[in-house]
Amino acid sequence: MGPQNASWKPPDARAANGDRATATNGRSPRGDMNAFSWKTFPCRYGANLCRFGKACRYAHSDEELRAALKEANTPNGSAPNSPRASKPNSAYLLKAAKKSQKVHRLYDYTKVNSDEFVPILKKKFHAGLTPQSNVHPYYNELMSWCIPESQLQPKLPIPYSKIDRNNLLMINTKDELHFLKRILNGVPMFAVDVEHHSFRSYRGFVCLLQISTRDTDFIIDPFEVWHDLHILNEPFTDPNILKRDFGIYIVNMFDTQKAMRLLQFPKLGLSYLVDHYCNVTLEKQFQRADWRYRPLTDQHIDYARKDTHYLLYCYDLLRNELINKGEGYLDEAYNESRKTCLLHYSPQTFDPEGYRKMIGFESLSLNNRQLFLLEKLWMWRDIKARELDECVEYVMSKADMLKTVGTMPATFSELSELYTNGNQGHPLIANKQTILEFVLEALQLPLVCKKEE
Repeated sequence: MGPQNASWKPPDARAANGDRATATNGRSPRGDMNAFSWKTFPCRYGANLCRFGKACRYAHSDEELRAALKEANTPNGSAPNSPRASKPNSAYLLKAAKKSQKVHRLYDYTKVNSDEFVPILKKKFHAGLTPQSNVHPYYNELMSWCIPESQLQPKLPIPYSKIDRNNLLMINTKDELHFLKRILNGVPMFAVDVEHHSFRSYRGFVCLLQISTRDTDFIIDPFEVWHDLHILNEPFTDPNILKRDFGIYIVNMFDTQKAMRLLQFPKLGLSYLVDHYCNVTLEKQFQRADWRYRPLTDQHIDYARKDTHYLLYCYDLLRNELINKGEGYLDEAYNESRKTCLLHYSPQTFDPEGYRKMIGFESLSLNNRQLFLLEKLWMWRDIKARELDECVEYVMSKADMLKTVGTMPATFSELSELYTNGNQGHPLIANKQTILEFVLEALQLPLVCKKEE
């Protein structure tokens, strides 16, 4: 059986008794050839594209997908956010029509965008001693962890499968997360990567999570299971399972970039690593893709799975090279990875004096009115960005700030000429009255020419 781009469900009976069967060419890790049938899987294309809607229980063929996409792309199609670009390799240009964090109610803007970050740990798995409240939840486990002997020995690298021979499974529900957890608990190692978006969010958020074992690639849509992703903390913190980096609590991680630095690779990126060991070129344009876009196109999925598909093979080769380089190099790679695991997330706090750095960088000469206005805009931009959950550069770019300060527009017409964004809902356009009030307030100050140092 070829790879399946399927959204799937574990059979109820086998899921209940903890069977770790996976959809790997019809086989389970324990050799159960009849673990489940693909015919029990729900539609992989979702209710928006499938003519059967939520009632569909089948994994469709590629012909059915193409027909569904064609129907959805018509003026009366039922999928408003369906892929409109038909050109190959153009999917990275697609943009999400709506804000994902709002549509899916991912988080509370007020709490997430504050300067105080409260770590979330619903249940601590594989716990050693209970740490103090102000340190990393797994500090004791990380500091007492010793590298398993099996990970210190050179071994023959396990060749990676061709991308079209590995199974591809899409994870969209809580039940599927639990099933994935059992799969990951049953393997000695897995690779992890994420796709992130930051431009239309104050702090940024994860839009996709990719995990690969030796025979299966998993794509997790976090929007559908945002409040249940803590389920995966169990395999991620198991010290007996090897992982690659992801922004959740991790014990026993091998960071490929740390290893590449110790081996003095000329470049440290994933693209170079995969090209170096696997002679496979990753499509760089998808690094700029809007990963909020749904439904994901085949190009999105293909790029995402390749980020982790080759990593375990690369790990095999990196481990052997570190051992061959001499005593202590592999230990150093793990110790550097441990430091990464110990890092706390610390939100960047607002700097009320930050606008002065911008002045110095641009070598600007401003009078007191302009300086007053720049400070006002600098503070307003941050407040509005937190309120709307937008990137500060989206709310008002530095270029627009300097343009406003340089011209001091005193009327709506002058302000409108300055801001050419045609989107009436854009914060810059919607808040012209507030900005104009800042300008008028600045113009009332007595003029004192002064070069800002």
